[in-house]
Amino acid sequence: MTFNRDIVEDRAASPQSAEQQIPSEPTAENETRPRGRPWVRGQSGNPAGRPSRAHQAAIVAEALIGRKTVPLTNKLIELALSGDRIALRLCLDRIAPARRELPVDLEFPKIESRADLKAALTTIAETAASGSLTTSQCQTLTRMFGLQWRAIW
Repeated sequence: MTFNRDIVEDRAASPQSAEQQIPSEPTAENETRPRGRPWVRGQSGNPAGRPSRAHQAAIVAEALIGRKTVPLTNKLIELALSGDRIALRLCLDRIAPARRELPVDLEFPKIESRADLKAALTTIAETAASGSLTTSQCQTLTRMFGLQWRAIW
């Protein structure tokens, strides 16, 4: 493939619109506002950060709600007692929140060798087989012992 310098020179010499022309000499406008990325990569354009007005609004809203906690709670209870299902659900979620898994009460040996790890995993398997542990509890305990094993050895 041959390179034709005449075509390239003709295109470079063609007149461009005023918007597309880049001044070759620095002007006052060009010095104050550089083209492209005006900041060094990784440097913030606003080192002070975002104004904290959003945080102030949250603090004010929290203070306003804090002053009206008792009347709001009474109104919520009143709505729940009158049959509003959403209000009732909100009240019950506060009274009896969703249950998490109960803590596991098992005796495990201190994991210092492969034999100790095998004994702990055998204990988990036996308690799961007896129905004392759920499958998610078994999975959590097994993962915990695996991470401990990788951290030690």
